Amino acid sequence: MSFVLILTIGLLLSSAHFVSDLHSPSLFLIKASLIPITLITILLCGIYAIRKKQWITTVAVSLLIIANVPFILPLANKSQQYERKNTLSVATFSAMTRTRNTSDILAFLEKHQPDIVCLQELTKSDRISLIDSSGSEYPFFNQNENNQITLSKYPLTEIEDAGAYQINLLTHPNLGKVKLVNVHLPRPYNESGVPVVWQSLLSKLDDGSMAIMCGDFNITPNNSLYEVLTYQFNFDDSLTQGYGFTFPNSQRKIALLGAWFRIDFIFSRDLQALETITMNISEKSDHRAVLSYFHIEETNSQ
Repeated sequence: MSFVLILTIGLLLSSAHFVSDLHSPSLFLIKASLIPITLITILLCGIYAIRKKQWITTVAVSLLIIANVPFILPLANKSQQYERKNTLSVATFSAMTRTRNTSDILAFLEKHQPDIVCLQELTKSDRISLIDSSGSEYPFFNQNENNQITLSKYPLTEIEDAGAYQINLLTHPNLGKVKLVNVHLPRPYNESGVPVVWQSLLSKLDDGSMAIMCGDFNITPNNSLYEVLTYQFNFDDSLTQGYGFTFPNSQRKIALLGAWFRIDFIFSRDLQALETITMNISEKSDHRAVLSYFHIEETNSQ
């Protein structure tokens, strides 16, 4: 009986970690249910083993819990202090259009002072309010009708607005020209294959230029398109340690046990990420924010 329980838990954990969840709606639901089901199963087995004094099973279940804690807990909300002259800080946050949380966003900007902020799901009135309130710190911005806005301390030039993604050219005093992409993409697979908007975005990434791409991708690291971005187009995931889950946040009922997925990313090409953290900056959104710090080579002035 104990062997069957342990084998069942092991299979659930393997499925939860490795199933590619967004290839179809049915697989997405399976992935969404596997992790909480697995956690509950582990806890119930542990309680049962302790009550029946099955100490071998208790030890085995305890080891399973310890081994899988990184998959269950989000990355801690701690960040180091970096000298601004040696870093470029980038934040992304999906704000949720049916709620108003500009005050939470402004509090986040004031506390962390990111150089670039890519926001999604922000209504037109909230975008206007945010521009009016943060204009002195973020004089450069671009927005679109897909409820996205990019705020920057450095000059921005819009290259393309495709709705689900917005491409800007950032001019940085040390880095020069950097392609900056703010995305809010649909789930990447439907009955006819990869959606046109995904195909369009991928066609714009094959130039090898220095780039930062961030936002709500609606994929997880298990997804094959994640591998396309990282292997075919040479983008690096800025999260170098931990698991940094970003969804769901407190606006979703299934968030009772915390965030379970990572669908919000900051990718970069030809830039070194020093640190990336995820944090709950607003109880009014179903996403957590992502904040990355990138290394900038010092320049010697003559």
